[in-house]
Amino acid sequence: MKRVPFAVLGAVALTGLFASVQPLVAQTPAPQPRLIQTLLVDNPQVKVRHIVLPVGLNQQMHFGAGGWDEMTVQMSDGQMRLQIDDQVNMGSKGKVYFMPRMPAQHAFAVLGDKPVEILVFSLKKP
Repeated sequence: MKRVPFAVLGAVALTGLFASVQPLVAQTPAPQPRLIQTLLVDNPQVKVRHIVLPVGLNQQMHFGAGGWDEMTVQMSDGQMRLQIDDQVNMGSKGKVYFMPRMPAQHAFAVLGDKPVEILVFSLKKP
């Protein structure tokens, strides 16, 4: 019977142990594609923005920046999902959505291979 040195057996065992250990470093999520915003109107009553949602956009739920009620109109044919609180809406050209002010949250996602254009009307005064 051939004898294997104890050090060799230990090295083989440790190599197998360390190979199965996953690193504890947090994975950084890939950056989101950036949307393109153009301010069209900003007066005491309303703020109107044209926004292009890029392919691959998948936002986390968030609050609207101004704290106003908003109305969103999908202007293009792209495939979009808009979640407002727990309500999920599948978009289509010409569809209108009402997004209430905080504490309501929302998130956009572009599901297809074309960007989606929307108009957002922020209603500053009731």
